[in-house]
Amino acid sequence: MPLLSATRMRHYFVQLQIFQFDVQYRKSELHSNADALSRLPVPSEQLFTERDYTSVLHVSQLSTLPVTAKEIAAATQTDPELKILLVYEDLRLRRSIGANSTEFSLHQGCIFYRVRVYLPKKHRQQVLQELHQAHIGVVKMKGLARSYVYWPNIHADIENTTRNCQQCSDVARDPKKLPTHSWETPD
Repeated sequence: MPLLSATRMRHYFVQLQIFQFDVQYRKSELHSNADALSRLPVPSEQLFTERDYTSVLHVSQLSTLPVTAKEIAAATQTDPELKILLVYEDLRLRRSIGANSTEFSLHQGCIFYRVRVYLPKKHRQQVLQELHQAHIGVVKMKGLARSYVYWPNIHADIENTTRNCQQCSDVARDPKKLPTHSWETPD
């Protein structure tokens, strides 16, 4: 499922949690526009929980990175930035971390900012190299990074990586040379 669709489904799920409801079976002849949910005779308590849904989403995010979830989790516990901010401990103990408490979550020892993996400092360079491997430029690199990873000042790090790349600077702002057309002299 595309990332934006998964995020949208999660938002719908969170909005529906404020209601108490049961899904009831109804014959299709009594229901003019039957859909998949009208054919699912399961009480709402048996449906998957938000934790199950976010677990699937987080696992799919972690599987796309060049580092494993175990490596990220180990580096997250020792990351100096997170120790200063006390974010990891607060999330592990389910304490509020202020205004952004709904935007951060913890899964398999990895911190997530919304649906993106919060990368510890140890693995950032490795992920930057992976993002820059195709030399796609700053704008496309930022767009790709926004889909999967997060850390403070990620945009500045991407710009520095591109700026310091010799291959990128060789072809930057260097349009292809077209052959010039010389006019024939009249007789």
